[in-house]
Amino acid sequence: KNIYEFGCGPSHNLLNIAKNCKNSKNFFGLDWARSSQKILELLEKKKSTLEVNRHYFFSEKIDMLKKIENLKVTKSSACLTYGSMEQLGSNFKNFYNFMYKSPFDLIINIEPIDDLYKNNLFDQYAYKYHCKRGYLKNYLSFLKKKEQNKKIKILKVQKFIGSEMDDGWTIIIWKKIRTRL
Repeated sequence: KNIYEFGCGPSHNLLNIAKNCKNSKNFFGLDWARSSQKILELLEKKKSTLEVNRHYFFSEKIDMLKKIENLKVTKSSACLTYGSMEQLGSNFKNFYNFMYKSPFDLIINIEPIDDLYKNNLFDQYAYKYHCKRGYLKNYLSFLKKKEQNKKIKILKVQKFIGSEMDDGWTIIIWKKIRTRL
């Protein structure tokens, strides 16, 4: 029912998802840039013209490097990151804690993942590029430890696009393991 994209930028992912969803959804675009909020405000105003009038668009300013305390996530929600966690480097734990503590039913991270490079010449150069850019570091290893500790369940890990300088994008889909009281 609710889709939250963190680091939404110009909201093109949210708009594309909205165009492909038949049932009404609430889309929350969260980003540090004020221009992102302005774009989402415009999407909400022009949603009839864009043929997504069955949906609602909301925006909020957020800094993923800082501890997120005041954002209320409603139940029946999914979390999406697409190239926004890459900017966190090894400083992703505050954001992970936020995702884990929030009532997300599903978390979808589409990010460059350093843990999947292989020991061949191509991947050695791609890994150097990844490190030089300061991209996300050891995130998948971190999630696997959480899975071993029965905190989360990783549902899917799949590399799906790359280039000669970088392995590009990997999708990781995971969810919390609900504890019974």
